[in-house]
Amino acid sequence: MKTGFRMTAMVMMALLLAGCLGAKPAPEKGAVDNVPPAEAAAERIRLKAMRAEARAFIAEKRKDPSLYIGEGTANIGADLGKGKLEAKDRAREELARQIRVKVESDFQLITEKRGVGASAAVQQEITQRLETYTSQVLTNVRESDFFIDYPKTGTVTVLVFIPKEAYEVQVKEDLNQKKEMVVEAVRQAEKALKNGEHVRALKQFLEAGSMQKAFFGRVPVYAEIDGDGLRDELSNHVAFRVAGITGRIQLSLLNDTFLYDPEGRLEKQPRIMARYLGATGSGQPVTNLPLAVSFAEGQGQVTPGVTGVYGQAELAVGSVDPSLKTAVLKVTPDFSALGDFSAYDLSPMRPLKVDLTRKRAVALLVRCKHADKGLNVSGLTDAVTSLLLNRKLTVVPVDQGLTPASVNGDALNADYLLTVEVDPSGGGTVGSYANMHAARCGAGLSLYTLPAKSLTRKETLPSQEGFGVTAESAVWDAFGKSREPIVKAAGTMMKGIQ
Repeated sequence: MKTGFRMTAMVMMALLLAGCLGAKPAPEKGAVDNVPPAEAAAERIRLKAMRAEARAFIAEKRKDPSLYIGEGTANIGADLGKGKLEAKDRAREELARQIRVKVESDFQLITEKRGVGASAAVQQEITQRLETYTSQVLTNVRESDFFIDYPKTGTVTVLVFIPKEAYEVQVKEDLNQKKEMVVEAVRQAEKALKNGEHVRALKQFLEAGSMQKAFFGRVPVYAEIDGDGLRDELSNHVAFRVAGITGRIQLSLLNDTFLYDPEGRLEKQPRIMARYLGATGSGQPVTNLPLAVSFAEGQGQVTPGVTGVYGQAELAVGSVDPSLKTAVLKVTPDFSALGDFSAYDLSPMRPLKVDLTRKRAVALLVRCKHADKGLNVSGLTDAVTSLLLNRKLTVVPVDQGLTPASVNGDALNADYLLTVEVDPSGGGTVGSYANMHAARCGAGLSLYTLPAKSLTRKETLPSQEGFGVTAESAVWDAFGKSREPIVKAAGTMMKGIQ
């Protein structure tokens, strides 16, 4: 092999013979016309030896099994530097053609796709990938010392080469590693799916799809995945699995009857169950599934949820607009929280609807028509309130100082107004008995719908007679006897209202 010094010496000698780069190369005979015959003969021998050594150098490089080589030759003309650049460009072009053929061959072996029958878009993708890899490889091109074949031909030759080891790392190993990363992600996703880890499987299938898109674009890549001996196209397999998993997840309610009070607070929260329906129709709980929750009708405050160990989740409805009699929640799996599904054609998922109903609110006014009789109706108020609460109704108390006529229906956050007016009378003595008093107590009940305050039901109860040693005790006796009929009448009046 030539040393750098020896090659430089030969180049300089050739340049001197060529007239210091500026002169046009002369024929071999003319090159020694002006030197003594003995020196001319010696120079011819030296130039011949130099050409032989250059050819041997080329031959040696071509036989080197560890290199990919490109060779370029150009006429020197009047400018050696220009000739060298032209030769170098030709050498790189030749090497690039070789590398592209090699890249295409390895790309076909790894992806198992030759582009035959592929769409124009896929074929363009393949071409772009080949050009990218070829360009990457050519960044490692090395250049040999050039030699001048002068004065025989007046040409300069340049060799460029790439170690095959560098190519293997940049192309073959890189392609294999990328393919194996995608295949391994798919296999891990299959394993998770088999183990009932549906959310984890979805994430890993998405990761595999993203990697394939990043590494290979739309170029199909084939591999054996699930042990059936068949080679699947990875992107199609991933798309099939993603659509299959998302399409088999179903949501259901574990409880029902969701009521909220006039402040918009729910009595109990809805509980959701997520199941994955297998091929046999059997359901498996889907854990760690994000849930998107929103109001399909009405408005209020609600936060997203996530299913737990048993595939269940309790929703967190903070409040419902109390001005609304009903509201509807919609619940769906929040697949967007797991990754990017934009590349997949998912079937529309029917949301789970959860009906919320405001508890019927009854504004209750219990009053005594004659305050001078000294009756305290709080006990009766408590009895009627208890009745209404047992009917799952919300009770809104009304100031006893108001009358049915003075109550403003628009100001009450209620659906109905129930009024109970106790009407005591009498209290005088019985006959000639100074210590025996008699009194009567009647009652009137009215039911109005709000906010219009339209009277829908009305009942006047017969008076109950009471006796006592004083007028006051007689009134209380009559009132006590009327209490049970009043409560019973209130229950009848509210029948059917829930």
